[in-house]
Amino acid sequence: MFAPGARATYALLVVTPQLIAHRDAHRLLHELERGTAVILGGIENMAGQVCPSCGELTELFPAAAADEAIWARVPRLARVPFSAAAARDADRGLPVMVTGAVPQQVAAYQLVARQVRDAVAGGPAGPDGSPGPA
Repeated sequence: MFAPGARATYALLVVTPQLIAHRDAHRLLHELERGTAVILGGIENMAGQVCPSCGELTELFPAAAADEAIWARVPRLARVPFSAAAARDADRGLPVMVTGAVPQQVAAYQLVARQVRDAVAGGPAGPDGSPGPA
């Protein structure tokens, strides 16, 4: 698939739940599939919003119908909810991975990081998240 010694090209798609984002992503997938990029999967960004009072997750955008979503073509690696508090912190230079203020976001980002690491390294992570045997 790749020339000897060449570096692999990986793609990770990020979409919001609504139909128009999935339609755009289908066009991008078509172009990526024409090349040699390895498509690792997709992340659903703004997949609901975290209530600042109670922490409940509520819908932010209407979801694309299953037959029009990209998830039949690529695996959904994680769903990342929106949080106004995390957005404010990020604007002040305090990313959620540093503050830990929104556990749902932290868990989603950690999950994606492990999956991408495993896919690129060619092996699953150990139970504690450390690199497993390649």
